[in-house]
Amino acid sequence: MIVQIERLPKVTISVLEGAVVGGGFQLALATDHRIATPEAYFELPEVKSGFLPGMGVYRLAKYIGIGHAKRLILQGSRISSEEALKLGVIDSISGDIEESILSAVSLFQPIHPIAIQLSRRLLNESFHDSFEDALGHFLAAQHRAISQTAFLQNLKK
Repeated sequence: MIVQIERLPKVTISVLEGAVVGGGFQLALATDHRIATPEAYFELPEVKSGFLPGMGVYRLAKYIGIGHAKRLILQGSRISSEEALKLGVIDSISGDIEESILSAVSLFQPIHPIAIQLSRRLLNESFHDSFEDALGHFLAAQHRAISQTAFLQNLKK
């Protein structure tokens, strides 16, 4: 399910309130923009119970680096919204969620679904592809993107 969210041809925004723990934390990491309330806290306590935090291991390290990810995952550390913001786990903290969502949506305008989907895929692949493979994937994706109506209409302007 989480991979399906990452592959959507749409921008995804999550609103995080209260305990963002385990699967909720993992789900949030799959979204493009994360807004948290000041009271939210984040934790991946699975290792303390003898199992793994799913692909949170993979996604968290990509966002905040291996050192911070090791601390959060291996120690099961709980972090506040403020620390999550400093680490890059979330994009903003707000008490006015509705206004924050509208603001976040405006950051992504105009939304071109194919370009969003292809860019997200290339970003995710960038952590494991060689430069040569990445270049080939980019060229194929770019060809697809510039064949889309949105791009072709912008050329006419």
